[in-house]
Amino acid sequence: MQRQLYLLVIKELINMKKVVRNVLIKPDVKGLEYEEEAALPLLPLGLDFSRPWHNSFIQARNQIRSNLHILHPTMKTLLDFGCTALSTFLIVDFSSFRLKGPVDLESLKTDVSLSCSKAEEKILNTWYQRVVSLFTQKETLKGVKLDQVDSFYNCVSTLMSNQLKELLRRTVEAFVKLFDPEDGNCLLLFKMELTLDENKMEFYPSFQDLEEAILFIVNRIGQTLQNIQTVRSWLMGGTTTLDTELPNHVITWATSTLKKSIRDNLEGPKEYFENYVERYGWLVDGTAQARIERFEAEEHSFDEYTAFIDEFFTLKKEILSLPEMAYFPMISLNCEDLKQGLANNADTFAKMLLDRTVANHREESKEICREFEAIKERALKVPETTEEMVEARAYIKNVKTKGIQELLIRIKERYRQMDYFLDVFLFAPEDIALNAAVLLWPKKINPIFDEHDDLIEQSKRKGEQELIQKCEKLMVEIDKLARSVAEFEEYSELDCMQQYVADLRALQKRIQEADETVAVINKEEILLEWQLSEFPLLSNLKVEIEPYQKLFHLILKWQKAEKRWMDGTFLELNGESMEAEVDEFFREIYKASRLFQQKKKKIQQELKKTTQHRTAEEKAEEETNPTVTMCSSVLEQIKDFKENIPTVIIFCNPGMRARHWEQMSNIVGYDLTPDSGTTLRKVLKQNLAPYLEEFEAISVGASKEFSLEKAMRAMMETWGSISFNTSVYRESGIHILCAVDEIQAILDDQIMKTQTMRGSPFIKPFDKEIREWESCLIQTQEIIDEWLKVQAQWLYLEPIFSSEDIMQQMPEEGRLFQTVDRHWRDVMKYCVKDPKVLVATSLVGLLEKLQNCNELLDKIMRGLNAYLEKKRLFFPRFFFLSNDEMLEILSETKDPLRVQPHLKKCFEGIAKLHFLPNLDIKAMYSSEGERVELISTISTSEARGAVEKWLIQVEDNMLKSIRDVIARSRMGLKDYYDKLQLQLNDIVELVRGKLSKQTRTTLGALVTIDVHARDVIMEMIESGVQSETDFQWLAQLRYYWESEEVRVCIINCNVKYAYEYLGNSPRLVITPLTDRCYRTLIGAFYLNLGGAPEGPAGTGKTETTKDLAKALAVQCVVFNCSDGLDYLAMGKFFKGLASSGAWACFDEFNRIELEVLSVVAQQILCIQRAIQTKLETFLFEGTELKLNPNCFVAITMNPGYAGRSELPDNLKDFLECASECCVRHNVQPVKAFLEKMIQTYEMMIVRHGNWYLQAIPML
Repeated sequence: MQRQLYLLVIKELINMKKVVRNVLIKPDVKGLEYEEEAALPLLPLGLDFSRPWHNSFIQARNQIRSNLHILHPTMKTLLDFGCTALSTFLIVDFSSFRLKGPVDLESLKTDVSLSCSKAEEKILNTWYQRVVSLFTQKETLKGVKLDQVDSFYNCVSTLMSNQLKELLRRTVEAFVKLFDPEDGNCLLLFKMELTLDENKMEFYPSFQDLEEAILFIVNRIGQTLQNIQTVRSWLMGGTTTLDTELPNHVITWATSTLKKSIRDNLEGPKEYFENYVERYGWLVDGTAQARIERFEAEEHSFDEYTAFIDEFFTLKKEILSLPEMAYFPMISLNCEDLKQGLANNADTFAKMLLDRTVANHREESKEICREFEAIKERALKVPETTEEMVEARAYIKNVKTKGIQELLIRIKERYRQMDYFLDVFLFAPEDIALNAAVLLWPKKINPIFDEHDDLIEQSKRKGEQELIQKCEKLMVEIDKLARSVAEFEEYSELDCMQQYVADLRALQKRIQEADETVAVINKEEILLEWQLSEFPLLSNLKVEIEPYQKLFHLILKWQKAEKRWMDGTFLELNGESMEAEVDEFFREIYKASRLFQQKKKKIQQELKKTTQHRTAEEKAEEETNPTVTMCSSVLEQIKDFKENIPTVIIFCNPGMRARHWEQMSNIVGYDLTPDSGTTLRKVLKQNLAPYLEEFEAISVGASKEFSLEKAMRAMMETWGSISFNTSVYRESGIHILCAVDEIQAILDDQIMKTQTMRGSPFIKPFDKEIREWESCLIQTQEIIDEWLKVQAQWLYLEPIFSSEDIMQQMPEEGRLFQTVDRHWRDVMKYCVKDPKVLVATSLVGLLEKLQNCNELLDKIMRGLNAYLEKKRLFFPRFFFLSNDEMLEILSETKDPLRVQPHLKKCFEGIAKLHFLPNLDIKAMYSSEGERVELISTISTSEARGAVEKWLIQVEDNMLKSIRDVIARSRMGLKDYYDKLQLQLNDIVELVRGKLSKQTRTTLGALVTIDVHARDVIMEMIESGVQSETDFQWLAQLRYYWESEEVRVCIINCNVKYAYEYLGNSPRLVITPLTDRCYRTLIGAFYLNLGGAPEGPAGTGKTETTKDLAKALAVQCVVFNCSDGLDYLAMGKFFKGLASSGAWACFDEFNRIELEVLSVVAQQILCIQRAIQTKLETFLFEGTELKLNPNCFVAITMNPGYAGRSELPDNLKDFLECASECCVRHNVQPVKAFLEKMIQTYEMMIVRHGNWYLQAIPML
């Protein structure tokens, strides 16, 4: 309280000094400007030094003495008690903690809690008892007034609280001092362990537990002495306690100090732990496991395995050799658990690899034993054949020279591996037995080889005896075959040909068996290494029997064919094929006859050489060969049969019909019509040779008639497999025709063929049929044409009239379409049921039904076009959309949200609208995401489904909202005026920073405008512009706010700002050439004329026109012209321009055909005259339109050019453009950059003869 009074007095003195100095300073008063101001006196001279305040001071001092209880003697005694009992006492004595050595956290917490309890008990029994005894004495309250007793006891409680708080504070400070980094001797030493639990290396207890335990001591000290009663409460029997809670700043200080000390002292243990993790962490984090899995998945040698195993064993020894304890200033770290865990992991991994290696060793040993067993089994097996004997001998020979050597090398490797395993692995008894067996096999195998040699020798002797017997038996069989073949020379009876063929086959089978026996004998001879036996007689027999085999089979085949032809069904004969077969028989038998004759001559010549004297009978026998005689007989039969073939060709013509047989019957005078019993033999008996010439003429005519009939039937049969291809239309379940081109091509081809056939003289017998077929094809073609026409229009209209909104707005057309749709569904249902073309088109009345549908569809299309024209007249921006785009919009009237994707087609700057939950429109968004609130909310429900009604409201609100934004921004221009000079530099600084996409676009447009404005102002300053009537000023594009509207002025033109929302889009670079284009185009617009920028491609004609429209806030529709445009499409476009007041830029206008251009010129002239006469409505192409005089037409043309050799216009335009690009894209310094750009463009012109304004920002 005294301190507060002192501070108050000092503050008043300071304030008084300030007042006095202010009074002595020369005032700012008119007339004293020339008075000299003297220095202020160091001492307050001339002030009053009387003591009017002395009485109040005496009064205040007396009041303090009567109310300030601290001056009471009892209080002094109380302070003495506290000083005596508490000044050297601490709640916990930390001096001996370091001497105890490393302490466990739980033990430390328990010891501190116990010390706090004992200290609290001691204070209550000593100091507190003395204080209570003091206040039980009567003299204690001496001099204290009755009304001051409460405040007196409050003062006592405050003193006691302060004494106890001081005790707690000193205890906390003593504990915190233990962690003083400058005095490490007192620092407590804590027990900690490094543990490995579930493959996780960690501290126990954790650092968090350590920190919590240390901070627990602070909190536990703070919790001591919190329930001590005040003296008044103890005397009166109350429950009020002293306020002994530690101040927050003390706890905060202690906590932060201890945490910092803990962090600092844990750096050493952390680093020690990180060393463990770095060196051995891969044993527990899965790296070692993965490494082993990769190692085992690959092919590795035994030495590589042992090296890997030894690596783990070495690691285990290294880990176990590490120190068990690590000592740090505050931590005693036990690492035994972690060491054992890591060593066990290393040992486990080593055993994993060792087990795999032992398994490989065991498997290899078993494989060696299996191979020795296989050798033993093969060596002791008795061969049953010569081939087996030779194979066994070769096998054992190979084993002795190569196999055993390889096995010995493998056994040596087993021995080497066993030597390693004996040091690191304990073999099971079965493994020991297996290892012993592997090592003993080389000694056991030699006796087995000796026994094998004896078996082979016995088998060889047996095989040789059997082979000799086979050869002798075969020679006997070959002699028998030779005698049988010689008997074939005597075969000459044609009636026994069937038996001859059977004998021949039996003999061929015996020869084949003998041939197989020869192969077996030769094979065994090769195996026994004998010289191969030859049997030339057997080879001769095969050669001799072959001609007989061919001849006998050929004669038998001829006999069967002749029987079939002569006695078979007469009408089934085919003269042409018979003639070909007979000729073939004749050729083959003649060749066989010649072969036997040559063979006979050769034998005779050989006999002449051997025997000179022969009897006449022997010579006669040699000259007559029965086989040759038999061939001659057969050839004579064939010649006789060939004379009957013309008869067969005439009578067995497939074109012969009953009328032809009737003509033939009339010639001979009796019925010749064949029946099922007629045969060639019977026909030949009738002796019809004299009439064959007449019959031939009739047969030829029948053939030609038959070919025509066959062609007609083929065309008819073709349609049996031709069907309409159909596919399901979307998900409606209705089928539609597809891939009809092939059917139409077949129809065209067959109609042409049918008409050609009708002109043939042989078509008369079936003239009626061919005419009916022609009519059927023509009708089918007409039906398909009508069908496809209906389908094309139905596919176009079906999605349109599927919309309930369209059906409500066009009820009459909807009713007509429902009729067409019903017919269409019936037709397609019938077609899908049987899709064959002739069946599907044979539906009664199908052609008339399709023609009726086409008439109805034409009416619907006329109504639809009239409906769309009506909507376009109501909302003129629809003129810029195609019919399909308009119908997409108009079909979504119930849900305004579904119109969103089409908004960009109507409004250049609006990408989407913000709809409220009740579908009212609140705001609009640009493509860049800029949001603009509409001046009023638009209700789509009030339009009742009429999209064009609320779209025209959107247009009106858009214009009003943009006007409102401009009006509100004008009100802030005065406040912003002082900042205009630094605006450009500030924007450049902003561009250098991180900006959103929208903000950067906005700043880019501002830079474009500001740079141009800066340069224009500099020009005007240099030109000395003084008046607003100077041309330099009038030539600039200027904006004025007049009569609550924005007006745009340039030269003498004053046009209205259109307020079209165009989004947050960039601006085109403004150059002096751009200004000239602006002046020209606005002048043309002001005079109700059109604009026509002309120049090379890429120089900015279209973009300049669009940018001027953007400067006037007008919608500008760019239309790319082509030579396919007609006057109707252009007329529709002009209707939209005149009604909506938009601008149009027809790009490459000179590509339109000259004939169309003449009509277009008349259309433009019609609009311009209506604007000049200031009509509100006018007649255009037969349609009355509402005129918006803000419309404007500009065209661009690219002249024919071969290239350019210098920069267009002048270098200044280029520098203007490049300078703005530099600023916008933060290129510094500008001048040096521009010099490089000029050099670049000069090189481009030299090399390519061209340049493009559009390339500057990209460069």
